[in-house]
Amino acid sequence: MPPRALLRCLLAAALLTSVAAAQKSWQVPAVNVAHRNGQTFVTWSEVSATPVPDAYAVWASAKAIQSSQDLQQATLLGVVPKGSATCPRSGTNYVLESTKPALTAGTGFFVATPAAKGTRYFAVTARRGTSENTWVGTNANASPGVAETPGPSAPVLQWSSANGGDSLWAHFVGAGGAGPDPAMGNAEGAAFVYRVYYDPTRQGPRPLVVVLHPRGGSYKTIQPLPFAPKEAVQLFLDDPLTAPGHSMWFGYHEGFGSAAPSGKVVPYTENRVLWSVDKLLADQALAIDQARVYAVGASLGAIGSFGLGVRHADRFAAVGGIDPAFDVAHADFALKGEVATLFGTATQNLPTTLGPRFYDLEAFARNAPALAGAGIAPMRWFFGRADTVTGWTDKPAALRAARDAGLPLVSCWDLRSHGVTGAWSTLEAPLLAELFELRLDRALPCFHGLSLDDDPGNGSPLNGVPVGTMGGYLRFDPASVVETSAGVDFDFGLRSDAKRLDAAPAAWGTVDLVMRRLQQLKPSPGALFEVRVTRKGQAAVLESRVVRVATDGLLRVPGLEAETTERSLSIHAYTPVLPELRVDGSARLGGELRFTLLTNANDIGALFVGSQQVSWPTPFGTWQIGDLLYLWAGPTGPNGLVEVRVPVPLDTRLDKGTLLAQALTGTGTLAGTKVTKLATATFWQ
Repeated sequence: MPPRALLRCLLAAALLTSVAAAQKSWQVPAVNVAHRNGQTFVTWSEVSATPVPDAYAVWASAKAIQSSQDLQQATLLGVVPKGSATCPRSGTNYVLESTKPALTAGTGFFVATPAAKGTRYFAVTARRGTSENTWVGTNANASPGVAETPGPSAPVLQWSSANGGDSLWAHFVGAGGAGPDPAMGNAEGAAFVYRVYYDPTRQGPRPLVVVLHPRGGSYKTIQPLPFAPKEAVQLFLDDPLTAPGHSMWFGYHEGFGSAAPSGKVVPYTENRVLWSVDKLLADQALAIDQARVYAVGASLGAIGSFGLGVRHADRFAAVGGIDPAFDVAHADFALKGEVATLFGTATQNLPTTLGPRFYDLEAFARNAPALAGAGIAPMRWFFGRADTVTGWTDKPAALRAARDAGLPLVSCWDLRSHGVTGAWSTLEAPLLAELFELRLDRALPCFHGLSLDDDPGNGSPLNGVPVGTMGGYLRFDPASVVETSAGVDFDFGLRSDAKRLDAAPAAWGTVDLVMRRLQQLKPSPGALFEVRVTRKGQAAVLESRVVRVATDGLLRVPGLEAETTERSLSIHAYTPVLPELRVDGSARLGGELRFTLLTNANDIGALFVGSQQVSWPTPFGTWQIGDLLYLWAGPTGPNGLVEVRVPVPLDTRLDKGTLLAQALTGTGTLAGTKVTKLATATFWQ
């Protein structure tokens, strides 16, 4: 070789050696992989050479990564900043395996979730600003192959108190639902933590209370709720996200973090909440009662709890909290910009993986009629007219929509602004505690439309009753509910403690009832049920009626009377002997009588009342009213049921007087015409 050519070769070799030495100086010195619980845990030693790399890129390939050329064929799974060993939310180093110690400083990690069974190879490269060390020559930064099998992921215990009653867990999610887990994030390897708190000395079965923190908070800012049942397991979840700093406890669009809002909105966070709940329910050591799972929160936590109660009423026995929003597009909702970052603008109204478009999904007042059949979890909310964060303008329409749809939503409002106390504050804890008495496996009397409800106004902070409630003046006793295949019984009444803001403003009121969550009683459309009301512990019937189950299968009882003295209500299947006339409703002075005529479908009927009883034989039966007063006549319709309502005058001269009622029914000809038995009502005050 000529001297000049030899010199060029020596210089090139020296240059390559120099470049290789420089690359090796900030090459990741060691990579380890382990696969368990459907996930592959990749760890490495961070580079100590200066300048220290800013981040580390994690690559995966179906083939061994032995050179920079192999790296070009690999898939970039994610980029991890330096110092990834430390959890930014807890301030402690991550534990990747429950039986092992925490990662040491200078150890990086990434958790990959495979979508298919097979062998994969991993490599980790260091990055400084826009430069990346793609050197793989020595294989120090590449792993041998690891066999992967998709499977449900598992949380990893981070720390626990001595008695096990207080613990922190970490959970690592795949991108877009890789593996059998639901979609809980759009970035591979995202890490979340949650805290589990309970008293191990208390016996199970235990209720589970899910607590969602407000905007700007974390799982660490939530303290155990003093009004939760003493034996409860409390789950403090976390909602960390790059700007805007939260996911509104719901999720975000598919391209969040890398692209402008587009595609579909995915309930990543809501799926993660449900996943976490399922993990606790499956932990037999916690002995959680699956019929007693609840969600509470404040501000964004209240919005998250509300969403769980609307969309997952079959999983949450009750939800509630402080300062929610029932819509995210109303006039005084201050977080529209943050919502747009997460979900797109209202003009875009991106579709969701749940079916409806996002802003349509969040518009509760519009959705309430469609929710009437399936129902929502029973709820109790506290909020203020001066709230300009989650707002006030959405509240009146939402409350009326829930009332009209027969949904179990109780609201209490005052003059507070966002995040501060108000007139209802002293009752928040005891009233939220009442939610924990409700169960998924027990019939739920849903009262709505109480005549004593306050008027929230038209949405203006200055319109309507300044401090009031809808649904808060009445209470039923969950412990009194007894259900069989034939009927259901329970106690209810108006609240009467004059020292409390929720004391009913009058001793009497009327309210509508819908029976929900029936377990043994299976009402079929068109079936008849008899409703009887007495004062608790007494036999005298104060109110009775027959109701027919609606075509949607819901058993409804409109216009029940309620009083401050607790009443007992009984609903049982009823089989009439046709034709039958009943004097139902309430014969209380000031009450309302309901004359109920039951016949064959499409019969013709005529109804009469009076006060003088006689006995006149006729070809159609014995007539027993001597001073006839015509009340109604006409067809009984396809249901064969007619109800005529008559208010009872508030006139003491009627007290203890008796009203007689009788009817004629038939097909419109004399043949088959019948006289009903005499029905009576005795007035009382």
